[in-house]
Amino acid sequence: MLRSSIKALVLLLAMSSSLSAQPIGHAPVHSVGILTLLGDEVTLQRTALLFGGIDEKVPVATAAFDATAEKAIIDCARIQNPSMTFKTINLPKRPLIDKLRTSVLYNYNATMALIRPDILEWVKRNPVDAIVVVREVFTQVPGGPSLYFGGVGVHQFVANPAIVQATFGLVIIDGRTFDDITEGYASPIAGTYPGTVDQLRDELKAGHHLPIEDVLRRLVQAGTCKMISNAKL
Repeated sequence: MLRSSIKALVLLLAMSSSLSAQPIGHAPVHSVGILTLLGDEVTLQRTALLFGGIDEKVPVATAAFDATAEKAIIDCARIQNPSMTFKTINLPKRPLIDKLRTSVLYNYNATMALIRPDILEWVKRNPVDAIVVVREVFTQVPGGPSLYFGGVGVHQFVANPAIVQATFGLVIIDGRTFDDITEGYASPIAGTYPGTVDQLRDELKAGHHLPIEDVLRRLVQAGTCKMISNAKL
């Protein structure tokens, strides 16, 4: 019952996305480097009034969130410019993700400066017109008073229904000047999860392949495609 119910959430994707981007004028882009830093892990958060809450990122080997975001960038950018070429920025991801998440500036989504030197070194060896970086964004979400969430997963306030959501964004950097071209944010929702965050955590840690993984990938795909389309590279 739990697994079959989650499949219905896919139908809510188109109606529940919240996306924005701020395009800025820039020179034509013909080649793009892609760096996706969502991590293949499901973010689980249950806020308690006093003690006993959950705030974890559970590694899921089959999540493929980064691969999904990269494919969405390529597929959706090529709709606008079929001749555009792409390179994967093959830097070690774990150190970059840790830099983004562990700084006190994470809560303000102001940690991109911490990984820019790594990206710049890559661009020196692999010239491209633009770099697209996808990373999680910490933002206020529905479901409870002053509730904040960052990542791809499920959040729950006390005993309220758990909400399936992805909060992430992209930054597009000019590979020639290293100035920002544009940035975008996405926080699509796929409805409520028919269970608790605690139950989901236990199943994921047990290595069960759950339908919610497909739902979360669809959120990543839809949000990334919308943002890259709005950017109009």
